[in-house]
Amino acid sequence: MLEHEYALRADLDPTWAVRPRALLHHQGRPCLVFDDPGGGLLAQRLGTPPMDVGLCLRLGVGLAAALGAVHRRGIIHKDL
Repeated sequence: MLEHEYALRADLDPTWAVRPRALLHHQGRPCLVFDDPGGGLLAQRLGTPPMDVGLCLRLGVGLAAALGAVHRRGIIHKDL
């Protein structure tokens, strides 16, 4: 699966996606290497206290825009 994701790197635009930099093997297993674009994980923003409505809407709009760009490139996703 990681080899397939790495093969898609040319179709990913860094304005809406994190592109893999390299596909390496570590201890006999493939792994993807990415640049750190900054920011944080969405999972870290969930929970209590509830997320600010404005922030929630900005994140949702950004996610929808990125997903739209993925669809325009003809990339099919399964694991969102």
